[in-house]
Amino acid sequence: MAKPIPNKAQEQNPAEPKDENNVKIEFSKELLTELQNNTFSGRSEEDVIGHIGKVLKILDLVKITDVDPFQFRMKAFPLSLSNGAKEL
Repeated sequence: MAKPIPNKAQEQNPAEPKDENNVKIEFSKELLTELQNNTFSGRSEEDVIGHIGKVLKILDLVKITDVDPFQFRMKAFPLSLSNGAKEL
């Protein structure tokens, strides 16, 4: 569903520490569709806690070798936001 894209600079010099913020992940079409079908726009009638729980259940199904699950969530969660929620 998702896979890491190696950073060419890191491959050339393995002695350098890996920059955790620089991990690039390629998301599958299926995962993107699932996240977009469960978006949160920030309207007052929406349940923010419910949205977070739904998205975490979706993301917990994805395991990527050599990528920290927390880091993956931080990259993927913004894709579940729409409209005004992206602005905050």
